Amino acid sequence: MKTVLIAGLFALTTAVSSVALAATDNSAQGTYADRYVQRMTSELKLTPGQEEQMLELHTQHAEKIQALRKEQQKEVEALLNDEQRKQFQTMREQRRGKSMHDRRDGQHHYGDCNPASQPDT
Repeated sequence: MKTVLIAGLFALTTAVSSVALAATDNSAQGTYADRYVQRMTSELKLTPGQEEQMLELHTQHAEKIQALRKEQQKEVEALLNDEQRKQFQTMREQRRGKSMHDRRDGQHHYGDCNPASQPDT
């Protein structure tokens, strides 16, 4: 039961981290937020005021997601023993390395606002 709980929490952490990382990574935030707002502006014909508000809203939510992710990580790590915590940290580092590699290669992530770029399932 504990293994299932840990696996579930890890999966949730991974999903939240992927979205949050795509939305809050300092080097990518402007690019992601700009892309999102540009798409919304184009498709919804937003006024300049709406465009500015959309960018601010996106930034506020990205900050909330990042704070939530940090809180969740602390709670997950509190559930784990020392050995599990080390393994969990190793898994996170590996995931980060893969995520960075994918972004450099132009791979899209769940945080991408364009449904057409999502993998077919």
